[in-house]
Amino acid sequence: MRTFILTILLSFSSFYFAQNTIVRYEEFRQAEGQTNISFLIYNDISSYNIQSYLKLYANYKELLADKEFVESDKFVVNIKKSNIFSNEYFGITNFIKKGSALYKDEVNIKWNTQSSKENKTILGYKCKLATADFRGRKYAVWYTLDIPVPIGPWKLGGLPGLILKADVDDGAFLFEATSIVKNTNLSIPEKYITLYEKNKDKIYDYKKVFAFENKALEDFRQEQISYLPKNVNLTDFPSVRSNLIEKNID
Repeated sequence: MRTFILTILLSFSSFYFAQNTIVRYEEFRQAEGQTNISFLIYNDISSYNIQSYLKLYANYKELLADKEFVESDKFVVNIKKSNIFSNEYFGITNFIKKGSALYKDEVNIKWNTQSSKENKTILGYKCKLATADFRGRKYAVWYTLDIPVPIGPWKLGGLPGLILKADVDDGAFLFEATSIVKNTNLSIPEKYITLYEKNKDKIYDYKKVFAFENKALEDFRQEQISYLPKNVNLTDFPSVRSNLIEKNID
């Protein structure tokens, strides 16, 4: 417990006193038919990925200027790494009937970095290709050794460079960096940092949260089916997670 609290304090101080790098990503989700925005804010110690599903902020300053977003408890969709070189992620899910739930997730992606000799330039950075199967989806990502941090959008990471672009083979999801701002003193909103400190005794293992999500999604589907006429017979249901980014936990 003392180790966890110390990690929280280090994370808190690092974002208020260290120089941060901010990466803006555009995220396309086919099932929603729209593009969303996320910001990856990181320094030598920690990182936060703040996701916005309501407004297409042009830059991070614009997000910080939105008082409602910064201060309201409603907008706390994020993924945190207390140590950018670890495989441990903290996050929050809103697929729970009784509200949201915090979780800790161990992520180990087995990347194939020999799949292609092809290179791509993104935002002026030379990038290499890596591929992997991760939780039910096949990813192709572009990462740059010019920024040697093992992180990227969402839970994608573990490569020897920052991931600037990622997509899946069926086109269901696409992440692409649109700007990088280095050595800025722009900090992360306090609510994202204190979220885990205030609720440190209510952080679940992600496998348990995954089961919670599946139960909530299945209950919702059965509720919708109950509204159909009695003579309607439905068969061959897709998985309740078919449109989600993580289809399974394996």
